[in-house]
Amino acid sequence: MKGVFNKLGGSLRRGPSADGGAAPTSSDGSGLQRRSSGVTAVEAQVAKLRIALEEKKKREARLASLKPLIVDATLVECLSSGFESVDDKLHAFEALRASGLTNILLAAFVRGVTPDAQFLQALRARGLIDEHCWAASELFDANGSDLPGQDLPFGLAKMIQFGIQNAVLECDLAAPYINWNKYTIGDFCALLESRCRCVPGVGGMVT
Repeated sequence: MKGVFNKLGGSLRRGPSADGGAAPTSSDGSGLQRRSSGVTAVEAQVAKLRIALEEKKKREARLASLKPLIVDATLVECLSSGFESVDDKLHAFEALRASGLTNILLAAFVRGVTPDAQFLQALRARGLIDEHCWAASELFDANGSDLPGQDLPFGLAKMIQFGIQNAVLECDLAAPYINWNKYTIGDFCALLESRCRCVPGVGGMVT
């Protein structure tokens, strides 16, 4: 801030620019030149900084009141090379739960592929798939037409099979094979609502 004051002070001592664009100023006897409004450039800058600080405090207060939902994706992002055993993943799952993380993403389903089927079966056999388990699924599968497929997508069908109650529904709003002139926002919202009714539980998020 001291540097700002020095820079502004130097500008004020030089007076208005040669092109005549600067506002008329007058000296108040203290060495600072005042604009015709009676406010120095320094005071105007300080006022702007105060406003910016107040806005920053408002944003911080809003963030402080939020209660974010944290879904851990370690099993999908870090343990999906194909070299991990079922026991490795079960150990990782138990370690995540022991750390205090409750919402865990178990799988990200892609059409025609069931990742970690043995791992999911082992979790279900042990009664470890509960209301805090998640999986990712496409909102719709491509079906060769210019409209989204209305059939239940592969991912949601697998979630029902394994009893996973919470879905991360992935929506591609820029899918080149969809004719967005024919498919309206209302149609899209209706499809999203119908998918939510298919999930075994009530949880879900859209990405």
